[in-house]
Amino acid sequence: MELTINIEYDQVLKLARQLPYKYKKKLTQEIEKDLKAESEENTDGSTKYQSGSEDLNELQQFLLQGPLMSDEQFDSFKKLRKDFNRWLEK
Repeated sequence: MELTINIEYDQVLKLARQLPYKYKKKLTQEIEKDLKAESEENTDGSTKYQSGSEDLNELQQFLLQGPLMSDEQFDSFKKLRKDFNRWLEK
């Protein structure tokens, strides 16, 4: 038999705060162990936040994997923008 319960983060946090000290300590150790294992498993190139605990959302992944301008392309872009702005001022 399997039971699935959807609990919001705030509810989990509230429940954890109600635990006695020794269980809070044990929970903290278990979570730290899980985080360490996840950070060691993260060798597949997927990106994590600096805290290592949350995956980047889809938009952040898209932006990080997008194309980059070279320095020459950026200089060309700045020149074109400057020329375009001069043309608009006429």
